[in-house]
Amino acid sequence: MNKTVIAIIDSGIDKSFITNNIKSVIKLTEEEYQDLSGHGTMCFNFINKYCFESEFIIIKILDRFGTCKSDILIQAFEMLLNLEVNVIHLSAAVTVNVRKEIKDRLLVICKQLNFQNKIIVCSQANGRQDPVIPAGFPLVIGVEGTHMNSIKEYYFDNERTIQGLADSTPILLPSGGGRIDFFSGNSKAAAIITIEIVKYMEKDSSYTYQKVLNALECNRLHNSWDYGVIQVKNNSYIESCEKYMDNLLKQSIVNKKRLNRLKLEFALFFFKKPRFVHSFFIKKEYKKTKKNFSYMKDISRFVSYYTLKYSIHINMDEISIFDFINVYSLYNILYKTR
Repeated sequence: MNKTVIAIIDSGIDKSFITNNIKSVIKLTEEEYQDLSGHGTMCFNFINKYCFESEFIIIKILDRFGTCKSDILIQAFEMLLNLEVNVIHLSAAVTVNVRKEIKDRLLVICKQLNFQNKIIVCSQANGRQDPVIPAGFPLVIGVEGTHMNSIKEYYFDNERTIQGLADSTPILLPSGGGRIDFFSGNSKAAAIITIEIVKYMEKDSSYTYQKVLNALECNRLHNSWDYGVIQVKNNSYIESCEKYMDNLLKQSIVNKKRLNRLKLEFALFFFKKPRFVHSFFIKKEYKKTKKNFSYMKDISRFVSYYTLKYSIHINMDEISIFDFINVYSLYNILYKTR
């Protein structure tokens, strides 16, 4: 059986993560091949973790600031018309008004790719309610995110313009250059749907676009959703996390040795940046304020620094934004490593 080929259109990949299952790396920007933002590297690392038997084509269109011109996006899609790929993954969106001829050209290419049986998965722009392109195009699977209890849970409704809703909870991933950053939002949600599609293709080599839609609908958690209900679910989950961490602290007090210097530094760090997770999920301010965005960067640097300073290994698979919900949850990170 031929391997599934996934094209990831993003910011490239850090050279230290280039593996044997990467068929080629293509650069369409004026920058170097190296991933300068880390976003494309995290996309690859996340998808490759679950699709390690697949092959990848990496196409760099985003610069270090996560932006690109619309004609470069069109060039990438046109290139894929002549490449052997099964799934096209794009965690980016056109968020500005573009000329009608550009939008029409991109739509035509997407239809041509679909005719070639190449499945396109695109993320909706973070913080946008109105569908953007290409995620909102017909024959493109658009995805947005919210908190789910597992990456195995997702909602799917092909009658919607943006059909998929998957987990966007931030997780820590290597992003290149020794950095550890958060991978989250609609980018993570779209990657989850890409993984689901590849898993299906591995079982059915005679897949079609309609078969893929049917498979997503068969395995979905729900076929409809209400954002108000989902927000209540998020708030309830945060409360349950806090209760769990409170109980964990009571257990930790019994063993005084656990309250070591490292935990104290974790605590001091947290109290300098309080209530971040609450604003992340309840107030939805994390994409709007430089303060909260800076805090996510601080956490990434914090984890990178202390794993080296104290020679501890943190299993990234077990770490998410909820491990930073309060000082007790920070203690729990250390508890997992002992």
